[in-house]
Amino acid sequence: MGIAGAAWATVISLAITSVIMLNWLLFKRDTYVSFKFSDFKFDKSIIKDIFRVGLPASVSQLSMSITMLIMNIIIVMVSSTDGVAIYSTGWRVASMAVLPTMGVATALISVSGAAFGANSFDKLKSSHIYAIKIGLIIEVVIAILTFIFAPQIAAVFTQSESAVHIAPGLIIFLRTITIFYPAISFGMLSSAVFQGMGKGINALIVTILRTAILGPLFAVLFAFNLNLGLIGVWWGVVAANIIGSVIAFSWARLYITRLTKTKIR
Repeated sequence: MGIAGAAWATVISLAITSVIMLNWLLFKRDTYVSFKFSDFKFDKSIIKDIFRVGLPASVSQLSMSITMLIMNIIIVMVSSTDGVAIYSTGWRVASMAVLPTMGVATALISVSGAAFGANSFDKLKSSHIYAIKIGLIIEVVIAILTFIFAPQIAAVFTQSESAVHIAPGLIIFLRTITIFYPAISFGMLSSAVFQGMGKGINALIVTILRTAILGPLFAVLFAFNLNLGLIGVWWGVVAANIIGSVIAFSWARLYITRLTKTKIR
């Protein structure tokens, strides 16, 4: 079925897992939290809390997609469609590389939310640091492995005759972006803490700053102003993610420290 088969596989897999989840929540009710639709009552304050976190998170995802479009335009200007192929393929690898930290971030949202709701700001602070330590260790290991095995990883994505010529450029990309892998835990997990505290706007600001502002800005600066060409775009991505992560971490730490001192939300 070709490409259509891949689409059908995606739809069917989502449908199956949704049925399993609905069975757990509505029929077996053997999860920690269960509910009945008959118990639902409209509450504007709850709806507002959901949108306060969910809407900025949705806009954050949208900003990443827009950033990809902008980066593609910059890459075409400095290189060619081969550069776009390298970027899109390499970014898939980067997305997989940060998946473990995304898992830690998902857990941290719940933990930090519970600590914040209980006014246990010391626990909020310690959970933030502990999660970053875990994420940092994981990403350092992944960065080292990616740097070492970049040729083998590139070979997996360039097996076709039409793609084999981008392999050298893809290896350079993979090895360059490994530099920001350890830093991503500081930014991603700090954003998770903001979401857990219900400060979705803070997390959105950090994401937009890192992706939609610093990313294209440094890519243009390094590629054109410093005449580094396509490699300059990769270094721009690295610089944007590192600086953005540092800003997110510093902001989160200052916010938590203020909470700890004043005991107010």
